[in-house]
Amino acid sequence: MILEHHWDTFINQSDFEYLASIGINTVRLPIGYWSLGPQFCQGTPFENVSDVYQNSWPRVTRAISMAGQAGMGVLVDLHGAPGSQNGQPHSGVSDGVTGLFDSQPNMDLTIALLTFLAEQLVNVTNVVGIELLNEPQDDPGLPSLYDRAIASMRAVSPQAASFPLYIHDGFNLDQFSSYVANRTDFVVVDHHSYFVFTPSDDAEPASQHTTDVETSIADSFAAASTEARRNLVVDEWSCALTPESLSSVSDPDQARKGFCEGQMNVYTNISAGWGFWAYNKEDCSDDPGWCFKAAVGNSLPSTFFSYGQGPLTNPDQLPSLADLMGDMSSPPTSVVLASAQSSPTDASTTSDDAQSDIAPPALNRRWRSRPRTGDPTSWRRHSPSWSHRRANKRGYETGMSPEQRAIAKGYSDGFFTAKIFAQYGMSKLGFTGQYMNDGIAALGPGVIKPGTEGNYQEWFMKGLQDGENIVISHIGQTNLTST
Repeated sequence: MILEHHWDTFINQSDFEYLASIGINTVRLPIGYWSLGPQFCQGTPFENVSDVYQNSWPRVTRAISMAGQAGMGVLVDLHGAPGSQNGQPHSGVSDGVTGLFDSQPNMDLTIALLTFLAEQLVNVTNVVGIELLNEPQDDPGLPSLYDRAIASMRAVSPQAASFPLYIHDGFNLDQFSSYVANRTDFVVVDHHSYFVFTPSDDAEPASQHTTDVETSIADSFAAASTEARRNLVVDEWSCALTPESLSSVSDPDQARKGFCEGQMNVYTNISAGWGFWAYNKEDCSDDPGWCFKAAVGNSLPSTFFSYGQGPLTNPDQLPSLADLMGDMSSPPTSVVLASAQSSPTDASTTSDDAQSDIAPPALNRRWRSRPRTGDPTSWRRHSPSWSHRRANKRGYETGMSPEQRAIAKGYSDGFFTAKIFAQYGMSKLGFTGQYMNDGIAALGPGVIKPGTEGNYQEWFMKGLQDGENIVISHIGQTNLTST
């Protein structure tokens, strides 16, 4: 069968191994409702050809398994919903009609298949989340559809209640960053960023696109990320520019490289992760604008590791780095509190840019920062650092005010979170705001008194930064030792 041959050959185990080897830790896997099998095609345009998809769902789960064997996470993305969420060909229709939002049967079927995905995937260790819809039309009914879907998926099991769910913003980032901000559960807003689809895109030269990305667009994304407690990803972007945008430049390849690296740097700094569209395509080698494999080492860097390098494989380096990382310890509580006293805590500060004056002594896939590809963020939610938090609930109570307790606990948790994530594949924490909020809830009011959450959050970020700086220092020492 033609489709099954394509499923079996277009992406294989070597692709996942390659991506892992260059520092990509997650893939976004787009599927249509038909991919779940014939039972979800009844009453849809795919009903008469549903037998073709008899073996499609096993191919989806096989891809997830192959990614897991390479140590990679998978974000499963419902790219095509019953009736179509946007009328675009990539949603499975050719008539241009958006038929999801005005059809109760289509909405009900969408809820049913998303619930099925939750039932099947919540306990799969390398599935980092489910994206409810890809690029839906910004319909007035979209928020209520998201509400229904999230409620149904959360009700599947206790594990599903805290499972990461991703929602596309329908290209209305302000509305859906606010939507996420008004929830406390693990919901992530996804925005897609392209510069090739409008007449104004054509009219703007490459250099101006790059400037826009690094200034006004970066500012807009940063504001949305802050509002959504950093639960923001840019899960589709590319290096593509129109011929018109490149027509006035003497070196199109260099212009594309500046544009592409500018995007990557902005999305890395302001979001919890990004995804490039697409990993592979027909005529990939001739298209570095749209094909990740062709862009790597050309328009994009050669590797994408969080700390500039991946887990060490040189046997001479491994014991040295392991010893250095194992010896990492946070400064005494008295030092932390003295620093807090000399630089008063701003309880409203939860920025990733929090600075610390302390000089410390020399995960879960779903939490880690995620450079990743789309179209073939993070380790499992319950990372080892949760165990550290639970084991130390009572270590900061004697002789401290509630504010001091929150400061000391926040710094310690942040510092050791950096250490543990680095030990787990040289990763970094991505969803910082969600992680801190969930941690405060887990610790309870007996440890973090209501009203001191800002103290905990600010000093968590300072401890996290100090821990990451120590990891960088240790990597440098290890590299020097091995030369």
